Amino acid sequence: MISKEKTSVVLIVTICCVFLLSGCSSDPCASIKCPDVCHGGELWSQVCDNGKCIDYKQVSSCSSYCGCTPQSTTNSQPTQSTTTSQNEKITTYANEMSKIMENLLESGQYCSDLLTKKPLGPKYWTQEEIYLFAMHTLVIEMSYDEAKKVEVPTGFESIQREILEGLRKYAQAMPLLREGLDEMNNTKLNMANTLIGEGSNNLNRGTDMLYEKMGLSR
Repeated sequence: MISKEKTSVVLIVTICCVFLLSGCSSDPCASIKCPDVCHGGELWSQVCDNGKCIDYKQVSSCSSYCGCTPQSTTNSQPTQSTTTSQNEKITTYANEMSKIMENLLESGQYCSDLLTKKPLGPKYWTQEEIYLFAMHTLVIEMSYDEAKKVEVPTGFESIQREILEGLRKYAQAMPLLREGLDEMNNTKLNMANTLIGEGSNNLNRGTDMLYEKMGLSR
């Protein structure tokens, strides 16, 4: 199960505090809200990608919102096999997302520790530290693509959208962080720091939604 600790990953980019600039934003999706859309009678959720809303998941194959009227059905209760299948999907989803978040936490912790101990950048790092930092930022960057591959159980779409939004911002931040440290570029460092903070907020909201959905205490 995804814990709040695992999703509350905050990269403490100490070096950014030295070069902090105000009013800088690099996220093309910052002010864009993507509504659900109809494709015929199907209802689809959307996510923002590089400033544009794109289809994400089918919410309903026949939605009254889209003018589709489902045929009358019996009042029979879901079969045991149907319930078991849904529970298995939820378990698989939780396990796969938990693994992604664990890797994210481990890599984020390494980057945070290194930047805290040696905030002046790669010029003062060993070759091993440079290699490991690059490797861990790539793990963080690739978490977004990994999470997009996870099958989302019915009813968990909005939770996954929030988590994906956070991971997308992390993925955008990592190249800026690497380039900013390599070039000692204050603008890129501030942009990365902003995206990391916004991404963490998305992950926290996604976790809160998951706890509420599962009826778990925080």
